[in-house]
Formats: sequence, structure tokens, C-alpha cells
Amino acid sequence: MDDLDKKLFKDLSEKTVIPSKCEYVIKNAFNNNQRKNKSPIRNILLIALKTSGIVFLTSGVVFASSKVYEKIWKKPEKVENYFNENSDWYSKNVDTTNRNVITKDMAITKFYDILNKFGYKNEIIQSIDLIDNPSDNGLFYRAITKNNFILDLDAINTDNFKIFTDIVYKDIDSYRGTQIEVENEVENICKKHGYDLSKYNHKVVSYNISNEVYNENIYENKPEYANIWEVKYNKKYNGVINKYEEITIGIIPEINELYYFIYTNRPPENTEILISEQNAKEIALSEENKLGIKHDIKNIIAEQDIVKMNGYAYFRENDYEQYYKARSTPSYPLEELQYYRVEDRVRRVWKIRLEFQTSSDSKYQEHNFTYFIDATTGEIIGGE
Repeated sequence: MDDLDKKLFKDLSEKTVIPSKCEYVIKNAFNNNQRKNKSPIRNILLIALKTSGIVFLTSGVVFASSKVYEKIWKKPEKVENYFNENSDWYSKNVDTTNRNVITKDMAITKFYDILNKFGYKNEIIQSIDLIDNPSDNGLFYRAITKNNFILDLDAINTDNFKIFTDIVYKDIDSYRGTQIEVENEVENICKKHGYDLSKYNHKVVSYNISNEVYNENIYENKPEYANIWEVKYNKKYNGVINKYEEITIGIIPEINELYYFIYTNRPPENTEILISEQNAKEIALSEENKLGIKHDIKNIIAEQDIVKMNGYAYFRENDYEQYYKARSTPSYPLEELQYYRVEDRVRRVWKIRLEFQTSSDSKYQEHNFTYFIDATTGEIIGGE
């Protein structure tokens, strides 16, 4: 096992917040994936849109054609000092008032069910914490076993879970396998545990290069040098991949040992696309103009996607100086980051990416910002 794998595995128990950090960890565990830089930023106030027959009323209801849609955006909660100077989270004592959260005892039972399902009947849970998220109001339980297995369980939608084994602490550098062998083994794992892959219409296979290969000064990214493989299944809606309806499996080939199994079942709440691409662009441009930054917009890119609401756009609108400082300062202190917590909701959106022309004379060297425009209500529900 290489040092990167050990570090990524260790990082999960230090400051992971469901589900974004796990995605970060997995993406960074593979050489053929690149980390996306996301800034700690905002969600926003409603915009009155008077185009295409859609009218936003002060009652909080959206009338679109003959159907009625409730506005979904609510003012987010500001979160400060979520992490301390050691990058540990503060928020382990979580207020669960009026929240449909399972008890710790129920979570322990679920964790043992997961361990037993995957054949780890001798694992003993040594610690369990209920942890919140600075970005949304989702909650999850984290359990650590005696042998350093890490398990996460959604405290509200308890079908969603993650299990990471201790296999990366073992000598796995010499194991190899082909893509066909890996895919067959992953299909067998899913079939054995009752996961119907026929419901998923998108698949991606990736791999990690063995540390043994690097020690030999061989840096070619070829599958024959891989010792950890990942297979990811997603559902698609009219060509749009939902990363929140996903099965992700990491295995060690040749010995077919499980590294991790992640199951997420979060379909988008909205299915109707009532906002046109042009409408979405107009909403984003209107919001950008309200900031008064006066960026010179050189390009606008629009695409449909499925995302979780976030507070990034709201942060950017309401405290641009702090937002820009946190985003542009190298090694910005983690304990000084600010977040805006929103509801934990998965929505279909238009992503409107504004690309800015910058120069050495510009006060703000911001190259782009992407607005999330809800595809049904037309509200700005996040950004990146």
C-alpha cells in the first residue's frame, strides 16, 4: 500500500463530512481523476422572473403553466468555527430537535447488519459519533471498529451507507487484475448482496497505480500496473448523471478483497424542466449584476445537472470580500472558514458558468463562478 492510500484512508476518520468529502477522497485516490476546486460559498434570495409565463409570487408559490410549485429556497444558517486549528470538527454534540434522526442504538444495530452482510462478523465497533455537516442539515453516524474499519450511515435516510475496510493497511502492492475480471467480481458482489445493477445506466471503471510500480520509476498510467480498482454505477435522467444515486465499489484484484462499498439512493426531487436555458442565463446574469463587482464576462456556459443545494452563491452575494479572501488565499486556515448551511435536498438544475476576463489591474482575480438555477422553480439554490 502506498503512502497516499494510507493518508486518504486516515483522513476519512479525521474530518470527513458526508457525502462530499468521501467523494473527494475517492476521486483523489485515483490517478486518472482530478480534484475540482470548490470554494466555501453561497445560496441566494429569490429573483422575480417575468418571462416564459412563470411568475414568482410573494406567497412562496410558483405558478408554472397549470401546475403549482412551492418555492424551495430558505435563508441559510451561518456556520462558523466548524473546525478547530487541528482540523477536527467541533460539531459532534448535535441538536436533533424536530429532526427525524435514528437513535445511536438503532445506528449500532444497522452498522452490525452492514458488517455481517459483507462477511465481517468478527468486527467490533469501538466508537460511534453523530456528526453534522457545515454545508447542509444532513446528519450521519460514523463508527470505527477495532480493526480500523470506517462506516458511515445517513442518520435520516438510513439506506445510504459507506464501509471502508482495513485492506489498505496490508501488503497489496503486488496484486493485479484485468478490467473484465474486476467488473465480473463487482457484479458478483452486487448480486450477492441484493443490489440490482440493471437499474443503473451509467458505469465508470478506474484504477490506482501500485506503489511498487512507482518505486521502480515506472509512471505510466496503465491498468496492468493497477492494484486497486473502482467501479461506479449511476442512474441517468435524459443523459444527466445523478451522482447521488450511486453504487461505488473499490476492490483489490486477484484476491478480490473489498476496499470500500458506498451506496447512495437520492433521486432528484424535481423531474420537470420548466426553466429554459435562456431563462437560466438571464437569472444568473441578473444576480451577477446585483453584486456590483463589474466582472467582464467573456463566456457563458450552460448545462443541466443534478446537485445538492448549497450556500456557496449566498455567501458570495452577502459577503464577497470574505468569500474571495477564503478562496484566493493559499492555505487559508480551516478554522476560519465560514459556511452557510442549507436544507439537504437533491435537485435538477441548470448550471450557468460565468467565465470572467481578468487582468493584472483587476482587484479580484476571480476566473469564473457557476450558479445553480433550479430547473423547476427558477430559484438560485447554490453554486461553485
